[in-house]
Amino acid sequence: MKKNGNVKIVVILLIIAIAVIVGMGIYIYNINTRKATLEENVKSLDSEISSLQDTIKVQENEMKDSKEVSNKTNETEKQPVKIEGIYEIDGNENSELIFYTFSGNKVTYEALHTQEGTFEIVDDKIKITYDVAYGPEGEKLDDFPIGKEEELTIIDENTLVSVVKNDSGTFSSLYKKKI
Repeated sequence: MKKNGNVKIVVILLIIAIAVIVGMGIYIYNINTRKATLEENVKSLDSEISSLQDTIKVQENEMKDSKEVSNKTNETEKQPVKIEGIYEIDGNENSELIFYTFSGNKVTYEALHTQEGTFEIVDDKIKITYDVAYGPEGEKLDDFPIGKEEELTIIDENTLVSVVKNDSGTFSSLYKKKI
């Protein structure tokens, strides 16, 4: 009888050990699967970041080239540039959603929200000071800082450049006059 009892305990322990081994195998398999998925996501994000950095470099080179052509054209005679009308963001399929409207010395920026203010042109820069902002439903945004400033660079009377620097990096947008 004693041998029979010992055999039962050994069989139970053997079954438990097999179950633990199978459970650990499944757990390790799931970890490896998640790791492979995460590595694929990292590779995808790396390629997207690289593509965006290349796009920024191309835009910066285009801006430099445009600026050089503009400077060469303006070297002979520098005339004041008149900024008037609607300037849409260039290269964005939703460009109708992001634009500036200049009229007199008033400016309106429209994207997901609307900002209104005044502007002045100093050299080849447009210095904008916003007075008020409205949300997507037209509601006034009370937490909008009065006097918020922004600066755009004038390439020519049909092209403006916005450069934004923040913790994520430097971003530039090209705005073309809507004709």
